[in-house]
Amino acid sequence: MTKRAAFIKAVGPLIVAFLIVGVILFSPLNRPKHFNKQDIDDFAISQSNQIFIGQSIKRTAFENPNLLPIFGSSELSRFDSFHPSILAEKYKRSYTPFLIGTRGTQSLVHYFYLNAISQQMKGRKAVFIISPQWFVKDGILPQAFATYTSPEALYSWAEQNSSAKEDTQAIAKRLLSFDSVTNDYALNDIFQLMSVGEKPAILNMAYGDFQENLFRAEDNLFSRFTRGRQRVDIEKKMKLLPEKYDVNKLDEIAEQTAKKRTSNNDFMIINKFYDHRIKKKIKTFADSQKDWSYLQSVEYSDFQILLNQLAELKMDVLFVIPPVNGTWTEYTGLNPEMLDQFSVKIKRQLQTQGFNQIADFTDKRDEPYFMEDTIHIGYRGWVAFDQALQAFMAKKHQTNYQIDNASYLSDEWDNQIP
Repeated sequence: MTKRAAFIKAVGPLIVAFLIVGVILFSPLNRPKHFNKQDIDDFAISQSNQIFIGQSIKRTAFENPNLLPIFGSSELSRFDSFHPSILAEKYKRSYTPFLIGTRGTQSLVHYFYLNAISQQMKGRKAVFIISPQWFVKDGILPQAFATYTSPEALYSWAEQNSSAKEDTQAIAKRLLSFDSVTNDYALNDIFQLMSVGEKPAILNMAYGDFQENLFRAEDNLFSRFTRGRQRVDIEKKMKLLPEKYDVNKLDEIAEQTAKKRTSNNDFMIINKFYDHRIKKKIKTFADSQKDWSYLQSVEYSDFQILLNQLAELKMDVLFVIPPVNGTWTEYTGLNPEMLDQFSVKIKRQLQTQGFNQIADFTDKRDEPYFMEDTIHIGYRGWVAFDQALQAFMAKKHQTNYQIDNASYLSDEWDNQIP
């Protein structure tokens, strides 16, 4: 091999890498794309990963003041005819629900989602569905955190909070519990310093700025090729609804629909879910959850971090606490008294800090067809959800919050049993 060939072989990959970075950073394609109303409507019900973690689409979408963010997790994927997105479109509501969450998204992920688009979220109304199932001992799964929190969001947060706010050290310490953070040398160095109240080194932040710009350019590029959910199914589901809004009629149709779709089991679980997820191993579920508890968890501190952000942005939020399917609870041995205690604990954390807009459905666990499956709202549950939502939307903006991190951003609160 000639010296020239050896040189090309040695430096060629590096040159190609620089060219790729240059294309990402300086190509006209990496500029933010303009999305039309149809695009935004499709994004609002999509729940795709790219839309969730990408900043470009979110920032553009929430320039629209009529979007209503609904934060949650896997229950948002339960699209029946009574889902809030379907009802809003059918009855031409003044808002369009924008679904933020999917399986595995929890408080800390939603915190970084909000932080990334804080300018667009200031002063908004929003809905936040609190799943009791999030509050297991260790909170969010590390894999879920890595999947739904982009490096761009973390670098952006570090830059915004380098002049330490009250909860910055606690957040930095929490981030250092995730491998996706500690395995990134730059992020690890930044958060190690922030966790002890020190400012990151200038070199660290300069590298962070470069990485953030690179991720942002990449996001702008790929957002051009992102598509939302096809709306054909939405149109089909609306046909089941009465032409004029009538809550009693809706509840009646919801019950009739649920009866037909939960006909192969005694748990009032949708047939497809029962066949695919439960039927073949039904005996293994008997008393399998008798030792489960949602009362001691790091998720309470993660939730407090989120409440800090909501208060800072002066967002008026309706918090929804869904029940667990009562028939299923009885079969698996999950303690209903523990679920009632969870409701007491999470409402104390909310109400003592001024978050008083709460729709607590914990006591609906035994109401027929309130749930679609074991833990997800559906059918009559969505109708009740809509009633709470309409009452919330009719109220004036309420943001008289008194954040108490001393009480609630602590190991003591995480482990306290009411």
